[in-house]
Amino acid sequence: MLQTQTSALKKEVFYISILLLSVFLCAQGCVVSKKNTIKKDVAWELSPEAEDIYSTLLFEQAIKSRDKNSVLEALEILKVKNPTPQLFIESAIFFIFEKEHFVARRILEQGIQIFPDEFSLYLFLSENLAELGKIDDSLDVLQKYLQRNPNSNIARQEIGVLFLKASKYKEAEAFFKKLPSGYSSAFIRFCYAQALAGVGKSKEALKQLKIASKESPEFIEPWFEAGKVLEKTEKYKEAATVYLDILKKDPRNQDVWFHLINTTLAINRVKEALMYVKKGPKEASFHLTVAMLFFDYKFYEESEVLLAPLRKKAAELQDLNFFLAALAYEHHKDIKETLVFLEQVSRNSNFYKNSLLMRAQILHSEERLSEALSVLHQGEDLYPSESEFFLMELHILLVEKNYETVLSRVSSFLENSPNDQKFLFLKGIALDGLGRRAEALDFMEKILSLHPNCPEVLNFIGYTLVEEKRDIDRAIELIQQANKLLPNKAYIKDSLAWAFFSKGELKKAWEEIQQAITLEGSEDCTIWDHYGDIALMIGDKGAARFGWEKALELQPQEPEKIRSKLDGL
Repeated sequence: MLQTQTSALKKEVFYISILLLSVFLCAQGCVVSKKNTIKKDVAWELSPEAEDIYSTLLFEQAIKSRDKNSVLEALEILKVKNPTPQLFIESAIFFIFEKEHFVARRILEQGIQIFPDEFSLYLFLSENLAELGKIDDSLDVLQKYLQRNPNSNIARQEIGVLFLKASKYKEAEAFFKKLPSGYSSAFIRFCYAQALAGVGKSKEALKQLKIASKESPEFIEPWFEAGKVLEKTEKYKEAATVYLDILKKDPRNQDVWFHLINTTLAINRVKEALMYVKKGPKEASFHLTVAMLFFDYKFYEESEVLLAPLRKKAAELQDLNFFLAALAYEHHKDIKETLVFLEQVSRNSNFYKNSLLMRAQILHSEERLSEALSVLHQGEDLYPSESEFFLMELHILLVEKNYETVLSRVSSFLENSPNDQKFLFLKGIALDGLGRRAEALDFMEKILSLHPNCPEVLNFIGYTLVEEKRDIDRAIELIQQANKLLPNKAYIKDSLAWAFFSKGELKKAWEEIQQAITLEGSEDCTIWDHYGDIALMIGDKGAARFGWEKALELQPQEPEKIRSKLDGL
């Protein structure tokens, strides 16, 4: 009996093979004469076992030939007659490669309905969603599995890893912490340590990393992470020791070499850092990256030495000209040379956008307004979805006091993005520049209701109230809030000093204005004019003279007013 069934099944498989072969030949365009054509009314009567084999063969053939419709047809048959988790996963993989992510997702969801406790389906769906940037949906999939299987440590582990990938360190730490001690492995400890480091628990992170390194000495990642934790906590010598140990096992690891050089530069061991550059990777791209690391630490001469041999490879190293421009600007203070290098930056460079912004800024500082605006318009055309070029254009127009153009341009932008904080603020500034102060103040108050933590708006309203000599207490409160949100800004400190001065609190005003003149952005005639006024009121005529003379050097709009103050001393 068994032999008879087996023979029958073999016979059916033979017929199936012939059928598939005929389908294949027809697909290849083979011509079959009418005399040999199979009649249309031939019916293939297959047993359930043979039909399963036929469907499986059809499924495999459809995948090989990349026939989407046939894959779906075979899947429909197999998911009823012979479903397996692997069937849904293979189908999903096929559609992912075909960039049909929505179809792949639906297939996996069907698989989960049939196999509601099959973790591999949940995990694959979650990973697919994560790759598409849908982190919340990805987490939701795994958490649904965990709800059905609350004792699943593998699900808990994967949720923790996903939180880690999303830089949600607090949530990741909580999930890894719930894993039983016996479940831990070098990889889990490595992930747990990353989460701990992310929430600032450096000591606990290092402890986990050391254990992970002992558990799996060949697993380099925990060592590397330990070095980065030490580096982040400014334990540079210890970090360097870790990196050197790693390089004994993995001498070609560019990331480790980079971090080793960085830690060495952080403690000003420049010669040692140069020695590591010579010992490290020989690739030109690596030397370019390291040269700019020296530049970031303001070791300009060393950076220039490292960049010099790379100039012959400017066509290969498409970012080189931008870094040469940065060096010309910061080290040599050579505007002409800087612009030459910036103009040579390739459109394929990662820094092409930055080169356009830098060119526009320099051209404007050189009073080449039309050229600066032309470069910005070029950037707007190339990067229409990014606002940096438009913002810089508006700032330049504000400096040039072209308020009408700013108001027109910003209003058209706000039609598509009505709640954009930066552009709303610029509209308020333009209104104020046009002398429509009451309208500007009302507009800024509306912005504040939408964006209560915008320091520029808080400072504007506060300073305007001071200038109008009303509601000084509220003005001080608003400016202090701006100072907390955006500390160490000269113009905000100046506003606070002027508010205290207007209220008659001279001691506080003097403290604030003295801080203001030490901060970046203090080269402003208004700040030094205020410095002189406050100094005079506390009885320091020498400081008052110094402040007003400094204000005159910075070319104020109404110099005669300041000269009259000096004449009155």
